[in-house]
This record gives sequence, C-alpha cells and structure tokens, in this order.
Amino acid sequence: MARRCANNYWLQLSDSIQRASDSGNVRGMYEEIKRATGRPVARTALLRSRSGELISNRTEQLNRWVEHYLDLYSNVNNVSQEALDAIENLPFLDALDAEPSVEELNKAIDILPCGKAAGEVGIPPEVIKSGKPALLGPLHELLCLCWREGQVPQDMRDAKIITLYKNIGDRSDCNNYRGISLLSIVGKVFARVVLGRLQALADRVYPESQCGFRAQRGTSDMIFSLRQLQEKCQPFSIKSGVKQGCVLAPTLFGIFFSLLLKFAFRDSTEGILLHTRSDGKLFNLARLRARTKVRAVLIRELLFADDAALSSQTEEDLQRLLGCFAHACREFGLTINIRITNVMGQDVVVPPSITIDGNQLEVAERFTYLGSTISNNLSLDSEIDKRIAKASSVMAKLNERVWSNRQLSLHTKLKVYHACVTSTLLYGSETWTTYAKQENRLDCFHLRCLHRILNITWEDRVTNTAVLEQAGTMSMHLLLCRRRLLWLGHVHRMQDGRIPKDLLYGELAAGARPTGRPALRFKDVCKRSLKTAFIDPQTWERLAVDRCSWRRAVREGVRRGEELRSRELEDKHRLRKARQQTRNNMVAPSDFICANCGRDCHARIGLASHSRRCRQRVVR
Repeated sequence: MARRCANNYWLQLSDSIQRASDSGNVRGMYEEIKRATGRPVARTALLRSRSGELISNRTEQLNRWVEHYLDLYSNVNNVSQEALDAIENLPFLDALDAEPSVEELNKAIDILPCGKAAGEVGIPPEVIKSGKPALLGPLHELLCLCWREGQVPQDMRDAKIITLYKNIGDRSDCNNYRGISLLSIVGKVFARVVLGRLQALADRVYPESQCGFRAQRGTSDMIFSLRQLQEKCQPFSIKSGVKQGCVLAPTLFGIFFSLLLKFAFRDSTEGILLHTRSDGKLFNLARLRARTKVRAVLIRELLFADDAALSSQTEEDLQRLLGCFAHACREFGLTINIRITNVMGQDVVVPPSITIDGNQLEVAERFTYLGSTISNNLSLDSEIDKRIAKASSVMAKLNERVWSNRQLSLHTKLKVYHACVTSTLLYGSETWTTYAKQENRLDCFHLRCLHRILNITWEDRVTNTAVLEQAGTMSMHLLLCRRRLLWLGHVHRMQDGRIPKDLLYGELAAGARPTGRPALRFKDVCKRSLKTAFIDPQTWERLAVDRCSWRRAVREGVRRGEELRSRELEDKHRLRKARQQTRNNMVAPSDFICANCGRDCHARIGLASHSRRCRQRVVR
C-alpha cells in the first residue's frame, strides 16, 4: 500500500509539472518542482543600516524595514502636465463605468487561486470559494456600494508586507529583497472584477513589444526576439527592475509604462530597422528583394512586464534612446535604478560609454533576461553552464526523495526526471542556436543522469544507445530538435506584426553577413532539425498551419530520427567491436579469462575487479 501511494503521489506530481511545462506556465512548473525537491530551509541574515553598519537587534531590524519601505512607497510621484497633454486621448468606453454584474463577481471568485496567504483579515480564499452560494449576494451588494461611493473599507486596503530574497547580491542589503503585499482576499476578489474591466483598456494601450501578463504570449517570445536581434545586428541592451504589487498592479503599471514609452519615443527614429515578409518561404531570402509585400519594422524595445531591453545599432543611438527614456521617466515621476541597469555591446573592441543623468552605466559581458543568459558574443556556453548547474541542483535535491527511494518504480523515477530535471535543463532551449559540441555537452549530462537513475556504472559496459532504450527516452539531440520545431510552428502561426515572427522572417534593412564562415543562425539549425525529422524544408509552412497536424508530424519525425540515429550508432559499435576482435585474435589469449562471461582481463588485478562486478550481474 505504501509503495502504491508513493508511486501515485510522484506520478501525479510529475504530470502536473509536465502539463505546466508543456503549456508554458513557467511559474506553475517551478512551484511544482519546489514541491518535489522540498522547501529550502529559511535562512536569516543580519541587515545593514543606511550607514552600512550591521544590525542584529530584532526591533532595530524591523525599524530598518519600515525605513526602507517608507522610502519606496511614501514618495508621491507627480506626472508633469506636459506629459499628460502629449498623450493621445482614446475614445470613451462607457461600459467600463457600469456597476459590476453578479456574473463578473462570480467569475472573479471562480478564478481565485487556492492555497494563498489570507492577509491581515485572516479569511483564506478557500472560505470564499466554498461559501460562494451564500456569500455571492452580500459581496455583490458591498461591491456595488463601494463602486458608487468610490471607497472601499480600510481593511481591504491595508497590507502586510513580507520580504523575499531575490537570490542576488548581499543578503544584508534591503534592496536585494522583494516586498510582497499580503492583501485581504475579499479585496482581491473586487480587484479581479476591476482587472477584467481594465484589461479591455490595456489591450488598446499595450505596444506590440509588451508580452507580460497577456494571453498567448510568454517569456520565450522575448527571449527568442532578443537572441534573433543578436544574430542579425549588434545591439546594446538595458535591463531594469521595479517592485511588484497586488492583482491590479501589473496591468496598471503596464498601461502607465506603455504611455510613458509612447511619450518617450514619440519623435524617435533610433532602433533596429528590419525588412520582413512572412508570405514567402523562410529559407528563400529572395522574397525580401521584392518591391511589394515587404514591410519595414523598427525594433526598439522588448518588454515583459517590468523587464525592458532597449536595442540600437550604434552607441550614439543608444545614448539618445536612453536620454529620451530618462526624460520621460522624470516627467512621469519614475526613477531609474542605476545600480541594476546594465549596458552590453556586442562584439565591440572598446566598451561602450553610456550615461544616464551623468551616471556611467556598468558594462556587462552577459546578463540574465527573463531567466536566460544573454552573452555579448552570441555564445550559448554561459547559458548551458547555468542550465546544467540548475539541473544538477535539482538532481541532487531529489537524490534521497526519489532516486534512492526503493518504493518508487523505475517508471515513476523516469517521469520525475523528465518533469523536474529535463524541464529545468531545457528552459528556453527552443530559442537556442546550438552547435554540435554544445548539444554533446547536454547529451553527456542527460546520459549521466540516466545512468544514476538506472543504477548503471561504466563497469557494466552498457552503450549509450542501450541506456536510452532501457529508459524509454531519446537523446538530447532529438529532444532539442523536437522543442525547436514545435516553437518554429508556433511562431509561424502567429499573426503578422508579432515581433518574434517579424524577426524570424526578417533581415536587416541595411547590412550584409561577414565574409568567411558566418556564425550559425537559428534558421540554419531549424533547417537541420527539419531534415532530421524527415520534414521537407520547402513545404513545412503548409503543414505548420494546423497545430495538431504539425505536432503529430514533429513527434513522428523525431521518433524516426531517433531510430535512425540509434541504428547508425549500433552499426558503428558493432564495426568497432569487430575491429577490436580481429586485433584480439591476432594476440594469444592470456591466463586471466573470466569464467562467467569469457572476457580476457589480461592481468590478475583486472580479473579480480571484473569478477566481483560480473558475479553481481549474474546474481541480478
């Protein structure tokens, strides 16, 4: 019974992680992985005062937090009248002012997530959801009353702030913590009703470059776009972060920030100009030489919520962009955090010198954008190092709970491995432009993990093909191929005008690839992957239009590709063994031959070591 319960628990958890990974729900995926690996032990650290002195007294530490958050949240940001006058007036939406309906409130309660902190009032979300039949009427009356009077009860506005370490920088620095507001659950329900109204306005205001908190968009869109910009030109990138807020805060900030960008770049022509055309074949560059149907696209900013990257082709253009951006921030009452703002020049001899209000920005060789490492030389080595390190950490955390757990079946362990370790290892891999040596590094780690799960050592002399067959999985080369092709089909199905699609089908308006052997492009690895999956590179677009047909073709093609690769490796293995056997036949056999398997160990110490392991295999 205990064995069956343990297997069912891990199978359900693995399925939950896999569903989150397949649907692009990165947050849900990592929450479930944390459940699998166990919550880390909370560590406390001393805080530093403004003067830099360490504070150990609990009361003084609380006072330091009060001082820190008063500095962050007590200042009143005033937007200048000039900035307000420059914003284009949109047509009125009278429907947004109507009193909320019962249906809106009912929907807000239904989508309320469970398992969240209750806030200062102490009413958890489960109480609201379970008591919805009795509470729906009174809550709707209260909501309409608040709507008419323009005020809500004070306990819905009060928040309890908890601090979470960002896992970067000094633990004693208050700036390296994120303040999370625990709000009233009833207030969150009301806020979700307002959020539904605001979303209609946000969709009219958001620029195409904003992919945060929007349907059918995710981090992969912006990671892919930034990597494509690196392939096609020489960008400089700026990254800044801001505080998180309540349910309404992301949408409100998104609207506010979108208007700020419109004001900042209303007269700007700096950026990266591309020519793109998506109605031709991807691998036929002649389509961009047509006099019609080619669109000019200016890529200036890439946004995901409050993560921003500004790009330009020259240092001077970037300085002008940042000047406009800094001026707009002042007009809208925002402050740029110079400490976490970086600039990166791609393949430059002299590091760029970029300033904001006289402050020199730090030049970075690499930085993390939406969880993916971006390097100034287009290399994926740093990103692969980071992904292997994170996957190794997950592998180690699951050692006692899963890999060494004799109650779990091999099938369960492999499902946990694919759900937790592989999903961590391959985060963002659909956007990678990988060379063979980089794929080999990932494959070596993949096989090393499978050896550990299957309890196979080098002394067993089991081939990699046999390991993959025993595990019922495929090599990392084909796993990368499958993810890349699924992403390729997803981008192809996007509407024209989406930044990832424009970048995939576009090229620089002015410029040429360097002489010699150019760097590998994403198009090149896509073409290689299509051939690996037995899909015609000339006709794949017609197949990719239908999502189900495309996914079915990719899965079948990758399966055939793995079978072909396995046969080729087995043939090479047999040929190598035949050559070895021929050489052995030319040498007289020694006196140290294993009695169980007949292997010639050539020496007494080799025979003794081999016999112990060979007897164990015979017993098993």
